[in-house]
Amino acid sequence: MANFQLFQCPTFHCDYYTDLSGSAITQNFRFRRDVLSASDEGTHTCSIWGNKAVKTYTDEFYHFQSTCNQILSRQCQGGTEDFNVEIRSDSTGKLEHIFIKTEGVMIVVMNDTYKVNDVKVLLPYENKVITIQHYGVNVRINNRQRTISVIWNHEDALSITVDPQYKGLLCGLCGPFDDTVSTTYDLNYVYEYKLDEWNADCTVQFSKVNSCASSDNCSAIRELFTACSSPAINDKFVEMCRKDVCTNNDAEKSLCSTFNEASKECADVDPSRWDTWRNSVQCTWPTCPGNQVYQGCGPVCMSTCTDPNSEQQCDQCVNTCDCPQGTVLDDVRGDNTCINYMDCPCEHNGQIYNSEGTYNSLCHSCTCKSGIWECIDLNCPKICQIEEGTHITTFDGKYYNLIGDCSYYAIVTTDWSVKIEMHPCHSAYRQTCLQRVTFTKFQNSYSINNEGAIYQNDNQVGLPFGNGEIMIFQQSSLYIQLTTKDGLKIQVLISPIMQLYMSLPKTAKGTTKGLCGTYNDNAEDDFLSSQGIVEFTYLPFSESWKTSDDCPSPIVNPTCVSSEHGLIARISKFHHD
Repeated sequence: MANFQLFQCPTFHCDYYTDLSGSAITQNFRFRRDVLSASDEGTHTCSIWGNKAVKTYTDEFYHFQSTCNQILSRQCQGGTEDFNVEIRSDSTGKLEHIFIKTEGVMIVVMNDTYKVNDVKVLLPYENKVITIQHYGVNVRINNRQRTISVIWNHEDALSITVDPQYKGLLCGLCGPFDDTVSTTYDLNYVYEYKLDEWNADCTVQFSKVNSCASSDNCSAIRELFTACSSPAINDKFVEMCRKDVCTNNDAEKSLCSTFNEASKECADVDPSRWDTWRNSVQCTWPTCPGNQVYQGCGPVCMSTCTDPNSEQQCDQCVNTCDCPQGTVLDDVRGDNTCINYMDCPCEHNGQIYNSEGTYNSLCHSCTCKSGIWECIDLNCPKICQIEEGTHITTFDGKYYNLIGDCSYYAIVTTDWSVKIEMHPCHSAYRQTCLQRVTFTKFQNSYSINNEGAIYQNDNQVGLPFGNGEIMIFQQSSLYIQLTTKDGLKIQVLISPIMQLYMSLPKTAKGTTKGLCGTYNDNAEDDFLSSQGIVEFTYLPFSESWKTSDDCPSPIVNPTCVSSEHGLIARISKFHHD
């Protein structure tokens, strides 16, 4: 409903809105809002089908033909209009335009395209007020309060189910929803809910014919659905069937449409009838995509590779396409094919893998088993990061800021250690920078400073450097890497500001202490001090790992700074040796 012209209609106390394209005319009825009281009765349903048969909320039946815009049902008493449903059919009875307004949200369905407040949407769709979703072979539109539900079969049939709170408040082709009110359903009644102007190019007729040569099969309704409806209701369905068959050029389609509508009465009484009546009257079974099969009474939700138990959570008796017994829908490939659950594929990074397919990553080896990845953890290293000179992330993922002016033990083991030096580097900005990192094992130490210079026991050496115990090399123009035979890898970013990334294999779990934490998959004890006490804050913890008591204590500074080069280093995670 895009651009509108406004017409006043004081008789109905409403505004007419007509789409400038001429495709629809709608009304916005305005009333005072009164408090609605819900009764203890159940919901009631109005149905239309064929060309055009109507079963009202109170089980009255009548038949008419119309190519005009008609009000099917709306709240016209008792308060501000909660909902309004309007339809327009073509000459064969197919619904070519549906307009629904509920709680201020406007929905237009036309050519199987759905618009909400004039914006095209895809299904399933939901917002704070309404949901639109596939409902078996149908589409269901309902408000979030579930007081109004509209179901459409993509063709000629549509039903509206309303909460008992609307009793006596409704009007339209579906009737007043009040069995105490006597209503005459005739041509004048149908004209009363015609929206088009008197000279509009559309027609309205009231069906009077009750029999023709092609309507003889309609009487089978009484026999087929005896257990589902009262004789009076079945007689009405027979009458609607005859009228529809005799006013439609496609007699078989009209016959089957009414039989399908009558079969819905069996949902709570004899669901098996939904699967058998078509064979009795030789109605064509609806076609389903792929190798799916049609069920007259089946679950709304289909079991799929990604949700094999979905049927247990959904309505169980609707017209639907379902997978053959023992199979599930392959919703990974999305080709509408049902397969054995054991054959379900898996997806990773946009690529589909057949069952028993495998992929390997830096830290995992995974095999597809019935649509689920089963992965084995590899000996993947954990990383301790010291970024921007102050931001530290431990091996177990604990994050804190350390503003220091000292040398600290970042990692301490029984055989080796890693020390870092941080000092103020831009006093005007109160910035702290890493100045040096030193690896020490027994009597030998190896240092990298913030200018990229390498030292062995305070003697500068060139790159690459190696001695069987350690290897130091220029990994790239920005990075220097130090690797030891114990599995430690240290990546040092030199420019624009020194940053540090240290990794250890899983075999080193439980062997470390220091600023980088305990590396035991438990971040809660990462603040273990050099005295063996788990501190609650990082200040006393980091104070305990100073290498000298002569330098000042660290200070608090919660500022967080990200680094593009640090992000690159985290992503690479030591892919290069």
